[in-house]
Amino acid sequence: MKAVQIDDRLPEGTVTFLFTDIEGSTELLKQLGEGYVTLLSEQRDILRDTFSRWNGREVDTRGDAFFYSFPRATQAVSAAVNAQGALTSHAWPEGVEVRVRMGLHTGEPLTWDEGYVGMDVHRAARIAHVGHGGQVLLSATTAPLVRGELPEGVALLTLGRHRLKDMKYPERITQLVIDDLPSEFPPLTSLEALPSDDPLSLKSAHLPAFLEEAEAEPQPPVFVARERELEMLNSYLQNAVEGLGGVVFLTGGPGRGKTALLEEFGRQAIDRHPDLLVVGGECSAYRGIGDPYLPFRRMMAMLTGDVEAEWTSGAINREDAVRLWNTMPSTARMIVEYGPDLINVFVSGRDMMSRVNAAVDVRSDWQERLGKLVERDRAGAPDIEQRNLFEQVEHTLRSIGADHPLLIILDDMQWADGASLNLLFHLGRRLEGERILIVGAYRPEEVALGRGDSPHPLEKILAEFKRHFGEIEVDLGKTSTDESRHFVDAFIDSERNRLSTEFRAALFAHTEGHPLFTVELLRNLQERGNIAQDTDGEWVETGELDWSVLPARVEGVIEERIGRLEDELKETLTVASVEGVDFTAQIVARVREVKERALIRQLSQELDKVHRLVQEHGILEILKHRLYQYRFRHQLFQQHIYNGLGDFERTELHREVGSILEDVYGDRAREIAPQLAYHFTEAGESERALEYLIQAGDQARMIYAHAEAIEYYHQALVILEACGDSVQIARTLMKLGLVYTADFRPEEARGAYDRAFSLWEPERDSVTQQEFPLPINIFRMAVREPLSFEPGTMIGDASTFIANQIYEGLTTVDHEFNVLPAAASRWEVMDEGQRYIFHLRKGLKWNEGSPIGASDFENAWKRNLDLRALSHSSRLLYAIENARKVGEGVITDSAQVGVSAIDDLTLEVRLESPTAYLPYLFSLPIAAPLHNSLLEGQNQSDGETTGIISNGPYYLSEYQPGERLILQRNPYYRGRFPGNVTRIECPFISDYAEALDAYADAELDALDMITSDLGTIARARGRFPEELSFIPQLNTFYLAFRANQHPFDDVRVRHAFSHAIDKKALAREASQDTYYPALGGFIPPGMPGHSDEIGIPYDPDQARKLLGEAGYPEGRGFPDVRWSFKKGPVDNPVVPFLLQSWKRILNLDIKPTSLSWKDFLEQRETDPPDLALSAWSADYPDPDNFLRILFHSEEGINPSRWRNAEFDRCVEEAATILDQNRRLDLYRKADHILVAEETVIVPMYYSQGRILAKPWVSIPRIPPAMLKLKEVVIHQRA
Repeated sequence: MKAVQIDDRLPEGTVTFLFTDIEGSTELLKQLGEGYVTLLSEQRDILRDTFSRWNGREVDTRGDAFFYSFPRATQAVSAAVNAQGALTSHAWPEGVEVRVRMGLHTGEPLTWDEGYVGMDVHRAARIAHVGHGGQVLLSATTAPLVRGELPEGVALLTLGRHRLKDMKYPERITQLVIDDLPSEFPPLTSLEALPSDDPLSLKSAHLPAFLEEAEAEPQPPVFVARERELEMLNSYLQNAVEGLGGVVFLTGGPGRGKTALLEEFGRQAIDRHPDLLVVGGECSAYRGIGDPYLPFRRMMAMLTGDVEAEWTSGAINREDAVRLWNTMPSTARMIVEYGPDLINVFVSGRDMMSRVNAAVDVRSDWQERLGKLVERDRAGAPDIEQRNLFEQVEHTLRSIGADHPLLIILDDMQWADGASLNLLFHLGRRLEGERILIVGAYRPEEVALGRGDSPHPLEKILAEFKRHFGEIEVDLGKTSTDESRHFVDAFIDSERNRLSTEFRAALFAHTEGHPLFTVELLRNLQERGNIAQDTDGEWVETGELDWSVLPARVEGVIEERIGRLEDELKETLTVASVEGVDFTAQIVARVREVKERALIRQLSQELDKVHRLVQEHGILEILKHRLYQYRFRHQLFQQHIYNGLGDFERTELHREVGSILEDVYGDRAREIAPQLAYHFTEAGESERALEYLIQAGDQARMIYAHAEAIEYYHQALVILEACGDSVQIARTLMKLGLVYTADFRPEEARGAYDRAFSLWEPERDSVTQQEFPLPINIFRMAVREPLSFEPGTMIGDASTFIANQIYEGLTTVDHEFNVLPAAASRWEVMDEGQRYIFHLRKGLKWNEGSPIGASDFENAWKRNLDLRALSHSSRLLYAIENARKVGEGVITDSAQVGVSAIDDLTLEVRLESPTAYLPYLFSLPIAAPLHNSLLEGQNQSDGETTGIISNGPYYLSEYQPGERLILQRNPYYRGRFPGNVTRIECPFISDYAEALDAYADAELDALDMITSDLGTIARARGRFPEELSFIPQLNTFYLAFRANQHPFDDVRVRHAFSHAIDKKALAREASQDTYYPALGGFIPPGMPGHSDEIGIPYDPDQARKLLGEAGYPEGRGFPDVRWSFKKGPVDNPVVPFLLQSWKRILNLDIKPTSLSWKDFLEQRETDPPDLALSAWSADYPDPDNFLRILFHSEEGINPSRWRNAEFDRCVEEAATILDQNRRLDLYRKADHILVAEETVIVPMYYSQGRILAKPWVSIPRIPPAMLKLKEVVIHQRA
């Protein structure tokens, strides 16, 4: 489209887009000839005049198509309605009929010098494209915004959910029905019309036993008064049901009745709205702040059928429970479709799958995908982006709300963790206008106290919501005297009574209508016998009441109730109070050393039904234990009992509770790390608390719950500093530095790093060779033969793997993707991130004993840049000042490269611009030092390796080309060495079948599977299922096109080949579901910036159509092309799968060529084939490594010989800015260009790391290319 000059009139922020074009314009042109010019001019005048009157701004136009933007959705709809009327009534040349289709979508796009950019623009265009002439279509975002303000004579018609081309999520499309204009049209031309509900009949869902049983429904608690507040809440809900949802907050101090009001509101809402779903979650004072997403996890659990606890406790009625269970299959499908990363983060995948399987008999494709999502292992993978999680929660709730209005109740938000509050803020802004109401409850006095030295994070959210929505609070603390007295009378009258007016007045005088005080004081009078039921069952006064003996505060009421209990019941509640508001019968029983059955009866009968102090809360299955969970009926009960403990008793009980929880949970203790950290901290057991504090911090960090991670790490540091454990202090500070970095707090990050480095250096210097005398342990591991042993000429994973054993850079990366010091003891970030100063550890030596200095790094990097013709690895250094110019030959003087040895132990690195991933780069072999003997001699390109001098944990002691290599432990290596392997014998793999046989005969301890193909993996999996390990890895297997020569210089041909590949079938048939089909972008899952569902979909008809449009109908005339792939076993299933697909769908016979790995790489460098199968693994966990390094037209390897200025601009800018959100947006855009628009490559599947090892070998779970063999431990061989 031709861009209109952008100016300040173009609306920004939230805008509504309107796309139009004429249906059948080609036929009109044929019919009218030159008269079509007149028609087109008249159509443009009508639309421009109409749209401008409704404040529309023209963005683009091309031929008969328009692109307009409007500040408000209602203006855009009015403009579309008026325009359709004007077009219909206009007298067109020769009486022809002009039918214009229109599509509207509302979003928040970015503006730039040529207009708007972002997926909202594409979505609006796609919506318009699927319509018909005369039809006006609205997106799921636009429709709710105009539902209450439609022009007269206009209505909405829902057309259901549709898959749109290149769109990640399906779209619910609505049509405008306009009086006196056509309203019936053919079906939309979308890729697929989806059912509004799961194809499984919801009525056929099998109810679980607890809902099928004929026992009476639990009675809800007594609820009286609060009519005004209920009316307010119901008005908010009614608006939400009508599509005007939002957020409202219920406020009040402890005991004000917030929870009771919310429960009653939910029960009434279920009765009023037959299709409404009511779910919720609550925060915990002890768990909430450090248990990320706690209330939302409970919400997701209820949406996926986990409702037994709420049903059992009476929190929800049977209708709500049945409704949630029956809709659970549909909800689970939506989570799989819209929120796959929520599985095992927000909801247990296994539990959800179990409930789905129990509810339905029919199996669907999405259930198979759910099974795969459940089985995936995220251990060791990089952090899941918080933004992605939030968007997936948003899209999931949006899709559920489209079919069922949704009421989400979040209680005790004053204790919410920071991650939950961030998610609440995200949803509050994004779900406005949806059929969703979020009701949050909190205590204002606790929020006012803040958290630590900072304001409570909820304050800022409330202020922003009030600014945006207006008044959104229902305050229970602002009850009038009349309302308070009405509550007291209503509660007394909830049971038959003949209590006097004087009694009622006295009760009100003592409680002032405070709900908790009133309820508990009245119950206290009943239990003391001051009031009793007469023969007619009515409550009456039994004599003169002495109000002076009654407490004026609720603590006194509670004390009197607790004080009347038998000692055994008091002891039970005392132990329970230590575990928390929620507690476990089995834990209490073991602490008290009583039988579980007797204690459960005590809890359920006496303390629940008689004294009403606790209530049943649910059942939890942990390993072989069935745990019965209870809850104090009010947290003040728990607080009062807990506060009454003496210091010594409290300490001892925390120790016992923590120890028993640890024992019960066993290997799954990490799941309750926040609770165990709390108990052992309170018990004064610092060493035991430490492990769980760090685990809790790691868990929070992995899901971007920064505030919680920081708090846990700080608590761990207090313990570590008291112990003087400098190693662990340094490691924890490094973790803290990573959190601060991810949270964009550079000063705090620098402070954490500085402290860590000050401790790290003396610890590292304390290790000497004499301190680790070990017996000779030989590790036998077959590997692919490396093509090079020198960092500057490194090619392929096999070479990188060996280089990681014999070289070590300034930094290293552990299995949690933490960057740690290695050859450098510390570094400083200077000049706003453009200059780094690295300080080397003292006493570093090469394996032959000579010292290592900073100049060895400087000279190595400069030499590696000079070797650019032999390897692309040097491109990894291009972030350094002038490195790219030297690497590309623009500058011949390497002295201008921004790396300088200031002295023997100090290295200065200057950058072109701040680079977010820089510390990772210095852990790679390309950034390792080189010995002078190599720098002064010939480069190692002729296979001459004798006497290679290196600085890693091992050195190359023997190399026999084509046969084997041997690594020996470096006697001068002074780094951490946790393993016990001193000699590594590596026979080379020439044939994986022979290697597998040798492994079977125990001639090998392990087999490197880095470069193994799918056929080999399948055989290894069949023969050694218990010994083959799959490890999370950032890797994408892909098909690359030669984009600069015929025939694949035509994007239509590339799209045709792509549409002919069924990736799901490939993963199922060729990989036996070992790998995940690459339905998204080139950036793999688990790496920041990954985009779901942007890949070219399997569409045989579209494939044939595009190939025909490119000049090759049914494959006729298609030229011979070169297709190369790495040589492997003859039964490698990927190649025949593609051959058959292209033959069956495109009628093409493509002849592949199998090349050795060396020949394959040489061909890629000199003359890439037309088609090539390849794979790429991350050198560092940042999208830069996948996009810029591989596909930038100048800086990248560029195996496709492809040039795209916009792609290059995106990855160049992303590589140099520090705004992570902006960086990731740019990477997603570049990935979309690469995969969806230009289709230079076809991501085929996302693979996992794999290694085959004997049971007597302990190997860290880390991607194989990153594996350090110094971590390996050999145990007694079988």
